Amino acid sequence: MYTFLGYEVKAAKKRLTCPDLVTARYLKIFLELGMKQILVPYDPTRTSRLIERLERSLEELKQQSPEGRSQRNRFAQVRRILVKCQAKSSS
Repeated sequence: MYTFLGYEVKAAKKRLTCPDLVTARYLKIFLELGMKQILVPYDPTRTSRLIERLERSLEELKQQSPEGRSQRNRFAQVRRILVKCQAKSSS
């Protein structure tokens, strides 16, 4: 959500202020997965290269995973996706 003071991401009853759209999109991905702690990369230019792949992977995960799937299994699958994205961006 864009506000007068920058960007905000709503998470449950909290609102997280973000300095830019890239950081807001990054946080949204991990908040949708239910992460309680999120480390934000210092350099948003590096994050911006991964955002589209992460969002696409999250959408694929939502389409593939049945509702009854355990949270542990979802996180394991997300970790595998993130490792793949990191490996691709390093090369």
